[in-house]
Amino acid sequence: MREQMTRRPLIISPEASVRKAQMLMREGHVRQLPVVDHDRLVGIITMGDIYRRAPLGAVAVEARDAELLLDHVQVGGVMTLRPEFVEPDAPLLEAARRILSRRIGALPVVDQGQLVGILTGSDVLQALISALGMNGEERQAKG
Repeated sequence: MREQMTRRPLIISPEASVRKAQMLMREGHVRQLPVVDHDRLVGIITMGDIYRRAPLGAVAVEARDAELLLDHVQVGGVMTLRPEFVEPDAPLLEAARRILSRRIGALPVVDQGQLVGILTGSDVLQALISALGMNGEERQAKG
């Protein structure tokens, strides 16, 4: 799985603002960020977490005020604690099954407690496309 994971993913600290997390996700074109504290994975935050758990739904706010409110909400208060993760040597099929069965978009990849990458649903699909493409080319060469 080391070949399929995204190495050096964007990360965020639990003390960062939810607004910063949103900006990082938009700029990095990702839907989730591992939350790291002192080089240890402590959570994951997704756009879904922000929409479900940020206090915006509890109060009526103007759109321009929403960003200001999110400046004062920390990632640690919105993130998913103790997220699912895999080790770098885990079989890709096992990781793909976990992503599918848990209905999550990504699995942080952790080696001896340290975040070393992230495996997203897109990474799994890319691996499948590559494998099918190779098999198709091999069949054409033999035929």
